[in-house]
Amino acid sequence: MGDIIVAVGLVLVIEGLIWALAPDQGRRLLAIASSAPNEALKQAGWAAVIAGAVCVVAEVNPEAAVKRHAQGWVDELSDDLDWILGRIEQARCAGEAVSIAYQGNVVDLLECLVEEGVSVDLGSDQTSLHIPFTGGYYPVD
Repeated sequence: MGDIIVAVGLVLVIEGLIWALAPDQGRRLLAIASSAPNEALKQAGWAAVIAGAVCVVAEVNPEAAVKRHAQGWVDELSDDLDWILGRIEQARCAGEAVSIAYQGNVVDLLECLVEEGVSVDLGSDQTSLHIPFTGGYYPVD
């Protein structure tokens, strides 16, 4: 389980390094991503499903979480950690690939996964931490 926490930490560090070391290039990457067709962007999430992975992403903004689900970025959406834990186990036992969005703070999600000893193949925090002008950082309550 420690490997998952380290991996998530590395993702966050790498994302932060882009902005610290090369903010102009980061803006260009965002411009490219924002102009890319939705279908191209969805492929990254679908890649996890195609590979047979159980993917869990967190999004603190309820409207953004619902939108990601409605647009097909994730298969399922819930704000109930107990339900998500059960769904992860169900998918694992069935050998099912699924992407699940947790509408809540990624810290709560990661703490729950660690406390329960549940691992996922791929995890992500989709909260827009890189856009501080629209909320950015969301501390745990």
